[in-house]
Amino acid sequence: MNLTIDYMYRYGGWGQDEANIRDLANRLNMLFEKIRPARNKLIAHNDLEAFMIDEPMGAFPEELDKQYFQSLQDLANRVNEKWKSGPYPFNDLAEADVDEFLHLLKKA
Repeated sequence: MNLTIDYMYRYGGWGQDEANIRDLANRLNMLFEKIRPARNKLIAHNDLEAFMIDEPMGAFPEELDKQYFQSLQDLANRVNEKWKSGPYPFNDLAEADVDEFLHLLKKA
């Protein structure tokens, strides 16, 4: 088992907050489904055919990435508040990862 968003939703024991957590998980999945082809073919596996075709992969509507990271921050806060104390300082760490990810996508 991996500690994923789906795992946190399914096994988090959210009680009355379950609908809100499900909504966050669904919003997070919207962007992931749009970037999955680029992630699977270019970023994670260096697929030769995908590189040779030279077609855009992983496109998504403008601002969806910002919505994704806001939703991810919300989920990280809720998880941390449930099992630890207070919000989780995710954004500080994520900005460098986002910059690197976008750099890789542009090169791909």
